[in-house]
Amino acid sequence: MNLTPRTELESAWRTLRIAGIDLSWLEFLHGFAAAPNAMALPQWINASVASGLSQGNFTREPSAVFSMKSGNICAELSSGCDAHLRIQLPLTVGNVEALRPLTAALAQQWLLVGALAMHAAVLEISGTSILVLGNSQAGKSTLVRCAMQIGAKVVSDDFVLLKIGPDAQITATSLRGFLRFRNAANADTLLRITPTDPRFSAELHIEALLFLQPGVRMERSQIAPLSVLEASAQLINQSAPLFLRREFPMERVKLLAWIQKLTKLPMRQMIGGFELIERPEAEFPRILAELFASQQTSARVLP
Repeated sequence: MNLTPRTELESAWRTLRIAGIDLSWLEFLHGFAAAPNAMALPQWINASVASGLSQGNFTREPSAVFSMKSGNICAELSSGCDAHLRIQLPLTVGNVEALRPLTAALAQQWLLVGALAMHAAVLEISGTSILVLGNSQAGKSTLVRCAMQIGAKVVSDDFVLLKIGPDAQITATSLRGFLRFRNAANADTLLRITPTDPRFSAELHIEALLFLQPGVRMERSQIAPLSVLEASAQLINQSAPLFLRREFPMERVKLLAWIQKLTKLPMRQMIGGFELIERPEAEFPRILAELFASQQTSARVLP
């Protein structure tokens, strides 16, 4: 049973043609659908961009193939070219490490057509859409859960695709069909994303960035300015750092162009406080006010 309309998924996958992989298989990998009836895959899968690449000022030279292997998946990537995958059954679906070569291949092809896969949450609260970044267990899902308690709309709590819309605005679409919350017993609780649920939005325009930092949780959330240099490093680390390597000159330029766009938005860094969990209706207005305060470019960090 599909858990989200196919047209919604096509908005995320439409920039790719992946010969040999049925869309239902990709839906399954990312939690949008139950396992398809047929899981048989060809040995070689060729992922191609939807249209010819614009070479710009680049002079194409033969580049070395970069190989990435994990589990039963091998990816061979070359700058500006189709990604080649070798997949051997069985696959450990849901194992992030095992799927890393597939994720890298998809990220490369998205970059080549102007999109960016990002490890981040996206939510809209009080009419403001925020891209929330942070390492695993930094508190993205906790922040999303608290925001949902006071009426926020959510695209995702962990994995999104950023695109430039016709109006030149940055938009985010979910690449995962569920939210994952950790309960008091330290076990995961999954909340499926369904299109009929008013708590979810298929796509949101990004208006600000919030970087969650590790630290000792205080009574109130600590919010501080963030330098462009530090923000750039974190954006790269949460998106596609592989493509800063010299083997990927075309992808590097596109990745850095994305970072330049994103760091022009209002941004702050934050350590979440207990008040955010206990009284989100009081904390979120303060967070939003701080986000849109006059921007500081100093390298001041949280105490």
